[in-house]
Amino acid sequence: MKRFLSIAVFVLLLLSGAAFLAPNFVDWNKYRPAAVAQIEAATGYKVKIGGALDMALLPSPRLLLEEFSLDLPKTQGEPLLTLDRAEVSVALFPLLKKQIVVNSVVLVHPQLRLILDEKGHLTGLPPALERENGGKQGGPAESIPEKQAVALNDIRIKDGSIHLLNLKNGRTEKIEDVDLRLNAPDLRGPYDLTARLSYQERVLALSTKVGRFEKGVDNTSLQAELSFPEDSAAVLSYSGVLALKAPFGLQGELSLNVLRPASFLNEEQKSSFPFLNDPVSLKGLLTFSGEAAALRNATFDIGGVKASGGVDMTGLAEDKALSVSVTLDGQTPLELERILPLVGLQNTSLSAKDGSVSADSDFLPETLTLPRDLNAQVQLSFPAIRYRGASLENMVLSFEKKEKRFSGDIVAGLPGKPEGLRLKGDLSYGASSSSAGKGGVTFSDPRMTFNASLDTPDILVLLRPFLSHNAQEKLVPVLSDPLRFEAVGSLSPGRIGVESGEVLLDGSRLSFSGSLASPKAGGRSLLTVQLESKELDIDRWQKKLRGKELPAGVTPVSDPAIGTFSDTLESISLPFDLNATGVLDNLSWNGFLFETARFKGTFSQKTLSIETFDLKTSQKDFALLSGKIIDLSKLNGVDISIRAGSPDLNRAVSFLPAKGEAETFSLPAAIGGGEVVATLHGDLESLSYTANVKALKGTAEAKGTVRDVLNKPIPGELSLRVRHPDYVALARMFVPSFSSDVAIRKGVDVFFDMRQKEGVYDISGLQATIGPLDAKGHMSIDARRERPFVSGDLVFGNIPLDKMVGHTAQQKGTLRVRKTGTEGDLRWSRNAIDVAWMNRFDMDMALRASSLSYANWDLQSVEMKAALQSGTLDIEKLTAALYGGQAFLSGKIKAPAKDRQPLVLTGKAKLTDVSLESFVKAFSGASLIRARGAISVDAGIESTGLSPAALVFDLHGKGVVTGRDLTLEGFDLARLSRALAAPTSSLTENFTKILDASMAGGATRFDTLDSAFTITEGVVRFDKLLLDGPDAAVTGDGNVNLPLWTIDLKTVVNLREPADAPSLETVFRGPLDNPGKTFAQNALNQYFNKQLEGLVVNPL
Repeated sequence: MKRFLSIAVFVLLLLSGAAFLAPNFVDWNKYRPAAVAQIEAATGYKVKIGGALDMALLPSPRLLLEEFSLDLPKTQGEPLLTLDRAEVSVALFPLLKKQIVVNSVVLVHPQLRLILDEKGHLTGLPPALERENGGKQGGPAESIPEKQAVALNDIRIKDGSIHLLNLKNGRTEKIEDVDLRLNAPDLRGPYDLTARLSYQERVLALSTKVGRFEKGVDNTSLQAELSFPEDSAAVLSYSGVLALKAPFGLQGELSLNVLRPASFLNEEQKSSFPFLNDPVSLKGLLTFSGEAAALRNATFDIGGVKASGGVDMTGLAEDKALSVSVTLDGQTPLELERILPLVGLQNTSLSAKDGSVSADSDFLPETLTLPRDLNAQVQLSFPAIRYRGASLENMVLSFEKKEKRFSGDIVAGLPGKPEGLRLKGDLSYGASSSSAGKGGVTFSDPRMTFNASLDTPDILVLLRPFLSHNAQEKLVPVLSDPLRFEAVGSLSPGRIGVESGEVLLDGSRLSFSGSLASPKAGGRSLLTVQLESKELDIDRWQKKLRGKELPAGVTPVSDPAIGTFSDTLESISLPFDLNATGVLDNLSWNGFLFETARFKGTFSQKTLSIETFDLKTSQKDFALLSGKIIDLSKLNGVDISIRAGSPDLNRAVSFLPAKGEAETFSLPAAIGGGEVVATLHGDLESLSYTANVKALKGTAEAKGTVRDVLNKPIPGELSLRVRHPDYVALARMFVPSFSSDVAIRKGVDVFFDMRQKEGVYDISGLQATIGPLDAKGHMSIDARRERPFVSGDLVFGNIPLDKMVGHTAQQKGTLRVRKTGTEGDLRWSRNAIDVAWMNRFDMDMALRASSLSYANWDLQSVEMKAALQSGTLDIEKLTAALYGGQAFLSGKIKAPAKDRQPLVLTGKAKLTDVSLESFVKAFSGASLIRARGAISVDAGIESTGLSPAALVFDLHGKGVVTGRDLTLEGFDLARLSRALAAPTSSLTENFTKILDASMAGGATRFDTLDSAFTITEGVVRFDKLLLDGPDAAVTGDGNVNLPLWTIDLKTVVNLREPADAPSLETVFRGPLDNPGKTFAQNALNQYFNKQLEGLVVNPL
């Protein structure tokens, strides 16, 4: 029996050993199909084992699979799961105690491929498991058998990957290079998991510790840490409780620390967000359940900006509306310059590339779709928000979304104004609809209203970040003033509008309203603006900008950096059409107070249309403008009408801008009012115009063309007619002292045509009546030369030059008196002669006139040929009939090259058979003699000087005067000779009566006149003066002082009969036009007494 038992035990042990050893000697690959079938039946997956299959029990149970794949049935394409190798090792002896101790699990290169369908559901759960699960949910503690002990000592995944294909957007997310290790002494925990993987080219490390799942306990501990170990030193960690029953939840401390956030950005983004070079941290209490989530008692530190607050969310289930509440309380100022992206904002342009706005662009979308219905409340506050020196203090932002309404409110303080900035907006939708089965909601029929107000004592504080340093310096005088701004408006998909707005700056108040409508298909947006003001003072701003007050009508010289006016026009491009109207009352502009300024017009693409532009002052000044410019950038298609007038043109022209004080101008004080009506048509290449001007009690009518308007205007054609009823009245408007007689009180009527071709201006059809002057002829101006060249032939009637220029003769007998002060000369002006015009052009002119009179000179049948070349006026010849004879004059006047230098004058005069009496009267200005007969004069002169006085003082020259058959009236030397030759003893006839009778009447004839003179420093000295006749010979000696306008002349009369007659002296001294005359009677009286003695005494 004992032997049997021994044998039985031995056999049993042998069989048992064989049972354990047998699997080691079995070729399990033969059973691969059966194994695959069993796995497919148990799991419902389609399984494939392409490599080795091995299993053993000793020394410990193990399983080896190679080239394993698993997929859903009836699918094509890549499998759900593949792996190169799987090894599983289990401890043997715990199995005998119904305990599972997994020594190791190694999965080499597993690849899991998941698909997220259009509904957001994850595919991959086989139908068998779905039926087995039955849709039940439970916690992990309930799903683990209570008495089953399972230990997972070492679970590893090497070089794994997970690919998730999202069918909704077509993108595939990839997690690569997965290395994972899991340890759990029991299925109930605790679990210790570490992993390392690559996602979007970044390496992530995960470390998780989960506590035990105790039966009857609904939670366990959870510590998790996610980090980016390679370059960013970023760590996201959680430490708290994990709820084990549905809905699963979390409650614990959540923290995020990123040492170098910028490492997550590219190089361009790094420069755009410089604050991300500083550490970022977040810490708070996280609470999460299936229905709600919250982050409370949170602190934030983002690049040195610190804040605290929290986030609460409820309704996380898809069938409920999501409710979000956010509160953030900043502890430090928010520096926008560090946070806002700087790159790409500096070169932002308002206009589209083609100057238009896309037809499908709306200010508000017609619909708004949210993936979840949402109600939200957000409140953010910061002690200050700063940007480049500008600061908003104690800013509070509130936002609320409730049902179909979104609303927001911003309040911030400005320097001196605790609530200087307020922005409020309200967006409401007329309808909403939910997406069946998706949880989303779509809002439609939107409308938004907004209200904005700004009240600051210094607007520059807010604008400083957006202005250059130079602009700030220029605008400081204006923008340092208090500003108030208010606007109320609305917004819809196709329109943004301001129903009412107002700006109050430096005492000026401007009200505005308007709208911007989005374009229809193929069109452009339309901006409509209405402006209104009861008082607007532009001059006050201009004075502050200039820093000093300049005369009215004078504006500073433009900065060359701004560019030309044509450049400015070229740069005008608006991405919308503009429709603007305005009514500005009491507008102060350029020294004028406009009682009303009204405008209405449109600007579409490049076309400017002006329905009206109307300016009126309380002093009856007005300007009206209307018309159209088809292409404003090139000034093409101009069609403009202008009408303007003023009761005081001298005041009105002060409104016109000038570049500087030197260019200001004024009209005569007595000019009075005027009016102009003009039209402009054409473009820059050829702009035609008509103009009718009423001023100075006359009219001017012009019609013509002009080319190259903006750069260097060049007249093309011109027809001009100027008319005035009274030449004298017209002259007195410019020269109030103008004096002339009634004879020239005639009208003015001037007409000519001008045509320009290749720089040559041809003036033809000239007909002019200027008072008593009639003229006709033609002229040509060649502007192609360095100095324009003027040529022509003019024919005049009678030219009363002295009357035309208002010459008044000096009072008879006036002397030039030397002054010790600064008063001018009584006869010769010391004012410099303006001859600058002689250097501005060259000339070759022929002039003819019926007569030319000036003072006592009267020339008939005048012909003159004159040339002006390089500042030298050459009067080649001037011929005329003069007092019964002929006059031939020539000379040159050379103008100085620079100001305040003297001019040089040379001249020759040759007079032939000129009436002696008329010549003396013309020269002296008085009828000094009465005579018959003619003289001839041949003289040459030269002088240098700045003024008429200087020219007279420096006058030099010489000449001769000859005459024949001269009869001088007023004295009878023949009678005197007879009386002296045959004296009577009659006591009734004495010497005095004889002398008076001889010198107070009658005439004396002379055969010849022979005289020579020299001029030195304006004094004419008679080198020789001889009158020779049958009754007497007269010699003279003396001078005529032209600077002093005096004569000092002594004449000696030598009678032919009687032979012993004494010489008779006569002295002329005093003003040239009224000299005193002294007759030397002593010699004649002695002679008479001697003769009387012979007649009376001798006979006795």
